[in-house]
Order: sequence, then structure tokens, then C-alpha cells
Amino acid sequence: MQLTEREDKLMNMLWDGNKELTIEEMKDYLGPEEFSHATLFKMVKALEKKGLLEVCGLRKRAKNYSRIFKPSMTKEQFYTKYILSRNFSSKGLIEISAALTGAAKPENDEERDEEIEHLQAIIDDLKSGLKDRK
Repeated sequence: MQLTEREDKLMNMLWDGNKELTIEEMKDYLGPEEFSHATLFKMVKALEKKGLLEVCGLRKRAKNYSRIFKPSMTKEQFYTKYILSRNFSSKGLIEISAALTGAAKPENDEERDEEIEHLQAIIDDLKSGLKDRK
């Protein structure tokens, strides 16, 4: 499942901001000059069909109710699914992760420590997943 440039921009705005928004609110965040209401409506429908967005409620705006959308998966889950759909094995994912981690040089000790903590959390999650299977 691949995203268009505009879909990618919209999804990253939602993922990075950890937001649940109506189509009108998305338009406000992205700027009305960038996306018309009709374009956003079509994009949201397409992303919903791809399983990337889901309705999570309603919000009253003026006299009408608008559906609120949120990502149905995290950015990490999406990219993992995307890479796996390209027939990479889980071993290949580990090798890619190691290469990317090695290429991203932290600027200071604090960043390096945060990166190590994040990687350790991933390792711990993987280990607990293996224990749950037994």
C-alpha cells in the first residue's frame, strides 16, 4: 500500500501531531490554499478505504455534526506493513533497522541515550511477544 504525496503529508500531520480531526480541522491545519474541502474529502475516503483512517466520533460544528478521524495504525506500523508487503523477511527488516540506526548519528549524548532507550523498548517488546507465543 503506497501513499500519494498529498496522502503522505496528511497522514504525517495526523501521526506527528497525534491528532483526531474533522475534515474541516484538517483543512485548517494544512492550510486552505493547499487542500480544498473536496480534495480532502476524497483523500480521507481513500485513506479510510486503505485502512489508514477510521472514524472515532462526531463533533458539532455550527449546526452540523462532523465525523472525527484518527489514524488506525501508527507510522511505524504502516511502514512495517509497507516493507513487509514488498516481500522483505523479518531478518531483512532487522538488517535495514540496523543500517538506518547506524546511519543516523545522534548530535549529543542525550539524543544517543534516547535512541538507545527507544531501541531497548523495541527489543523488550519483541522479547515479550516471543514469550507470549510460548
